[in-house]
Amino acid sequence: MGGAFWSWRFDARVVDGAVNGSGWFTRFAAWVSGLADTHIVDGAVNATGFTFREASHGFRRLQTGLVQNYALLMVLGVFAFVSVYLFAR
Repeated sequence: MGGAFWSWRFDARVVDGAVNGSGWFTRFAAWVSGLADTHIVDGAVNATGFTFREASHGFRRLQTGLVQNYALLMVLGVFAFVSVYLFAR
């Protein structure tokens, strides 16, 4: 009778304690992982999207879709390049 009691007690304290402890640790680790995902990973992704969205406002004005505007910019660029090349000597 004494051996059965001590076996039960060992099972209740040690074995069940290890199982319950690992379950608690798993839930705690999942909670920490959820916080890290929500605040760090999602925050970085959202900050990147926000940054590029805000930075794109200036480029939207440059991209009109009109070939004439793009040709004018190319001519101005060639003019600037030739001017720097000729006057830098």
